[in-house]
Amino acid sequence: MIGWRNTICGAVLAILICVVGAWGAATGAAAQSATAPAPHKAQVPPGFVVVKAGGRSVFCEPRDQAWVQDTLASIAPATRPTTMPSDIVTRTQQHRKELVDQMMRDLDLTDGKPIDELLDNKLLPALQRIGAVNPTIFYLVATHQKLIDLMEAGWTDPRFHYNRYAQDVSYTPSAILSPDKPIDDLVWWVEVRDGDNAATRRDALVADVRFFEAELINHNSLAAENEAEHDFEQFIHDKVFAPLKLPRREDWFDFAGSNMFAIKYAAMVTGIPRRTWTEQLIGRPGQKRPFLQLDLINTMDPATIRPEYLGAYDRMLVLKGSVVIDSWLGSVGDDALAKVLPTLRSHPPQTQQELIDDVKKATGYDLRPLMQGDFGSPSTRQGSSTTP
Repeated sequence: MIGWRNTICGAVLAILICVVGAWGAATGAAAQSATAPAPHKAQVPPGFVVVKAGGRSVFCEPRDQAWVQDTLASIAPATRPTTMPSDIVTRTQQHRKELVDQMMRDLDLTDGKPIDELLDNKLLPALQRIGAVNPTIFYLVATHQKLIDLMEAGWTDPRFHYNRYAQDVSYTPSAILSPDKPIDDLVWWVEVRDGDNAATRRDALVADVRFFEAELINHNSLAAENEAEHDFEQFIHDKVFAPLKLPRREDWFDFAGSNMFAIKYAAMVTGIPRRTWTEQLIGRPGQKRPFLQLDLINTMDPATIRPEYLGAYDRMLVLKGSVVIDSWLGSVGDDALAKVLPTLRSHPPQTQQELIDDVKKATGYDLRPLMQGDFGSPSTRQGSSTTP
């Protein structure tokens, strides 16, 4: 179950901007770019001019040029969070040795080269691609009727659709921003109305510029956070859990273990507290968490689950398993997995009971109580990872 935050991310990004391909989809990017169509270039509407100031561009009628120029110059840059792609790149480099050493200890790895390859060949290049996403934006200041007139006269743009029968225009305020594909110019409509005074028009332009820029920054930041967590999760799955070849019924141990350690390393490079990451995944005390009712001791045979429901079931395994792993690490320490991995590598457990016994023998912790289905209150159990 790789990329649990992508589901959350997708729901948010659909509001305005779809950032695609930012996490784990860079393979083949060069080949795609060689065959991809050239990005769409916005055309100045007939009778309009381009006003540029403060790194921004506006399409407006000549009569609006003066106030648009003054307004653009007066808008302060949007506040940037400290989890922009460049920030994560810097923090990763600053804490690189600590990160590599920590991963080797936690995951019982004897060679740091694969971790260096992860950072140099995947994570850092991906973050740099995300950081390079900078679409060309033109704010179009116009009334609804003016848009109709423009499109009747032949002006077009992919986000504006003219219905000749209704003599009306519809507008789709969205963009697909990919670090691996050419990006179309974006024309963002700032709707004004006939009779609006200068102050009202200024307010409309300021509001749309601030909204769009803040959303763009926040979405790029979220894409970078997701990239970090996903890359660590995939690495842990590939290098630690997949080689164990555990039975399918023990996938929860892989899913949850990969997630919980990925959260730890993502916290190191993003600066977001580990507990914040963890609570985004498994919730907090007092929240409804019906996934706690899932029984991990007597898990279902995936072969008996209809394919359309398997993804939802796997996600439940991630959530319930992460509560178990979080509690285990909180009680024993982050070296808990390293203590049991030699045993798991020598004799991979074939049943849940064998896994429980191996963990208890190596670390003194009994996974069984939390693995059992909790049918009392769905919000009574919570892990207690002690690492901030």
